[in-house]
Amino acid sequence: MSTIEGKNAVLEALRGGRRVRELLVAESVRNDARIAQIASLAASAGVTVRFVGRHELDRLSLRGAHQGVAAVAEPVRYVQMEELLARVAGATRALIVVADGITDPQNVGAMIRTCEAAGVAGFVLGKHRSAFLGAAAEKAAAGALAYLPIVQVTNISTSLDKLKEAGFWVTGAAGDGDIDLWNADLGARTVLVMGSEGKGLSRLVRRHCDIVVRIPVAGNIQSLNVSAATAVLVYEALRQQRQAG
Repeated sequence: MSTIEGKNAVLEALRGGRRVRELLVAESVRNDARIAQIASLAASAGVTVRFVGRHELDRLSLRGAHQGVAAVAEPVRYVQMEELLARVAGATRALIVVADGITDPQNVGAMIRTCEAAGVAGFVLGKHRSAFLGAAAEKAAAGALAYLPIVQVTNISTSLDKLKEAGFWVTGAAGDGDIDLWNADLGARTVLVMGSEGKGLSRLVRRHCDIVVRIPVAGNIQSLNVSAATAVLVYEALRQQRQAG
């Protein structure tokens, strides 16, 4: 089971069709309008709703940021790479984001939130050396895990080859990239590969990229948090793809 906590995350999980087993609501917030909406939606979906003391939610919560509501749900359902490719078959423009060795669940959750908001086709992460999509990722994703197709793979490099075969241009991101982001062509079928903050792209994954771009910086801080960097890259790709028509 997976714990989803916080008003937005729980509400979007219910709206997005996540299989929720039980909804826990703190007695102290049962009259809150947003909480009432969540409880009503859960009840209409046949979910058991329990009103409990706040201490029970505190015990269940990883970070104490539950806002008086938490859901016990089935784990995130991954899709197969073939299913994701079928969804974008025939599309002249599509964007997929790949996380290479990113182990911080809050970063991965924030990346997924950005990708879903931007209309990214799918998110790919490794089965090993990767963040677990549990409560911390659920909270950071703010419900996006219920909507964005997520593929879990055993080998990132092999998966990049499959994406190339499907007509995608694979673009890695690194501080020492080949060209500035503003000079990169992201307007067609594009894969963005993001590496971990500590190590960046792994050597093998970098070799499988068609090009590696860097985000230009003008201040004293020469790097961005990986979730912030993802947002910059994703929205530049989105801008180019919309401009291309």
